[in-house]
Amino acid sequence: AWWSVIEQVQGWDRVIHHRYPPGRRKWALTLRSRLIMWLLLLTGARAAELIRLRLTGPHAHVLRREDGTIAALAFPRPSDDRPYRTFPLDGFESLATLLEIYIERARPLLLGQKPDATGRLIVSSWGHPYALIPFTSVYHRLRHDIFGPRSRVTLYDTRRVAFLVLHLGFGRPFVEVARLVGWRPAWILKNVARFEELGLGRVSLLRSDAAPPSAEGQ
Repeated sequence: AWWSVIEQVQGWDRVIHHRYPPGRRKWALTLRSRLIMWLLLLTGARAAELIRLRLTGPHAHVLRREDGTIAALAFPRPSDDRPYRTFPLDGFESLATLLEIYIERARPLLLGQKPDATGRLIVSSWGHPYALIPFTSVYHRLRHDIFGPRSRVTLYDTRRVAFLVLHLGFGRPFVEVARLVGWRPAWILKNVARFEELGLGRVSLLRSDAAPPSAEGQ
C-alpha cells in the first residue's frame, strides 16, 4: 500500500539522517539519496526528468523567489509530446530545505574540483551527470536498502505513490494532482486497477477531501 511505502522511506530517512557528520563525502552521498527518494515520492518525477534537472543555463529548472528561496521545480519534458510541468514547493518546506542544503553544501562536495560543465542537479559520487541506466541502478540499490531485496517497488510505482500521497495524503484535488505529476485525468481513470494494487479503490480515487498525513519526513 502507498502509506507503507512512505512509512518505510520515513524510517530509512530517520536512520541515515544522522549516520555521517555533515561536511563529509559520505554525508553528501546520503543526502543526495534522501533527496532522490523524496523527489520521486512527493513530486512524481520520472527518472528521465530528474537526471535532466539543471541549476544553470538559460532554462534552469530550480525556480527561486526574489528573496532567493526555492519556490518550485520546473520539470523538463520527458518527450516531445508532453508539456513542461511546474511543481510548486509551497507546503513542502522540508523538501525545499533538503534541496537547498544539497545544492549549497552536498553537491559541491560531490563535484570536488571538477568544473560544473552541465549544471545538472543530480550528480554521481564523482560529480558526473547521470544517464538513465546508471541512475536506474542507483534507484535499485536504494530500493534494496529501503524495502528489502525482494521489493517490487519500481520507479514507475513511485509516480503512482506520489499521486496517492498528494491526493489522499495532502488532500489535493484530483485534477490538480494529475497536472502536478504530469498525468491526464482520463488516463488515471482508465488505469484504476493499477492504483488499486497500492490500496486505492475506485470510489476513493475521486475524493478530494482526504485528511493529510503527518508532514514528518518530507
